Amino acid sequence: FSGLNFPLGGVGAFEKGNIIGNPKLTPEITTEKEIGTDIRLFQSRLTLDVAFYNKVSDGQILSVVIPPSSGFANQIINFGQVQNKGIEIGATIIPVKNTNFQWALSATYTKNNNKVLDLPGETPELVLRTIYGTQLVAIKGKPIGVLRTGDYVTDSLGHVVVNATNGIPKGSVDKTEVGGVLPKFVLGLTNDFKYKNFDFSFVIDWRKGGFLYSGTADLHNFVGNATGTTYNNRQPFIVPNSVKDNPFYDAVNNPNVPQYVENDIPITMVNVNAYYYPSSAPVSERDRIIPRDYLKLRDISLSYTIPSKFLSKLPIEKASLVLTGRNLLLFTPSENNFIDPESTSFGNDLQSEFGEFRTGPTVRSFTGSIRINF
Repeated sequence: FSGLNFPLGGVGAFEKGNIIGNPKLTPEITTEKEIGTDIRLFQSRLTLDVAFYNKVSDGQILSVVIPPSSGFANQIINFGQVQNKGIEIGATIIPVKNTNFQWALSATYTKNNNKVLDLPGETPELVLRTIYGTQLVAIKGKPIGVLRTGDYVTDSLGHVVVNATNGIPKGSVDKTEVGGVLPKFVLGLTNDFKYKNFDFSFVIDWRKGGFLYSGTADLHNFVGNATGTTYNNRQPFIVPNSVKDNPFYDAVNNPNVPQYVENDIPITMVNVNAYYYPSSAPVSERDRIIPRDYLKLRDISLSYTIPSKFLSKLPIEKASLVLTGRNLLLFTPSENNFIDPESTSFGNDLQSEFGEFRTGPTVRSFTGSIRINF
């Protein structure tokens, strides 16, 4: 929890970057086929725009993890071949329209199916990023951006195997795929109401599916603020559905004795932090991966256009007053009461889909403006 920051005592410093370049980079090539239709009916009071697409990107430029023995942590490479195909739908209906009032309802729907077709060097998988034991991986034949992390050791019946000395679950050597970072679909809904000189609109977004790594969830587990850390009113407890090694088990000499027996070793107050946080504890690693689903009231806008009769003596063509609120409401699954799923601290390329590392909360904002056209 400490470090040296320069300038130190008035002395500056330089640090060598941990990303190595690549003189063999080639341009990224994308080919796309698309077919669609634009339908407008009833004097455009009902419109429908549908498009199907199939896009293949060859040689995407990305930073990937390389062995630290190279002297660097990452290298820029041409990242294999990735396919994106899916459907985009945009629809608008105007249920009410008269001299004084109009209501327009618009919706957009996007469903994208992603697949890694090829990876450099014909490797079956490539680790894109690793943080605290959680990996963002590209696996040939699967959607790009699979999250893998530590998991429990379990018996053949799915019971969690714990350490018989402290009751803490044992962690498996291999990492488990939790899920992908990409959504199943994204839906947007816009309502626009016009009444005389007033215009009121709001936008709702719904994202379904996908997971993210959350450094904020990790930190909440560390300090004991996560909801899960309140289990059993923070009193000692036995891990549910758990077993421990049977000291009398002998696969060779006594195979009829069960390998595991019911666990009776509680997590004591002394070990509660070791249960919820350390990187070696499966519960800690798994709790860093949270659902990316959300329902969000993206923004609300209210505007009033000043009647032209009040502007006739001024060199102004049009004037309006506008009030706007953004990022007003957010609903997430119960597993995520930590962070806005749209938060990221990993740049703006594919790695940004990894999630966030202890970022600040997103901002709710309110603005007012006067717009004047001369």
